[in-house]
Amino acid sequence: MWIVVREWDDREVSVDKFVKQEEARQFYDEVVEYTSATVYLAKVEEFAEGGTG
Repeated sequence: MWIVVREWDDREVSVDKFVKQEEARQFYDEVVEYTSATVYLAKVEEFAEGGTG
């Protein structure tokens, strides 16, 4: 899984998930052009979904 994270000065964060690297890269390239946020492109090696326990 690939993610694009956008972080604004007020610490608001947006995360978009992608299966393919090409899709994530295309979204990243588009977002970088028009946002004032700091933008990260990252490959997720592992993740866990929150449980009820």
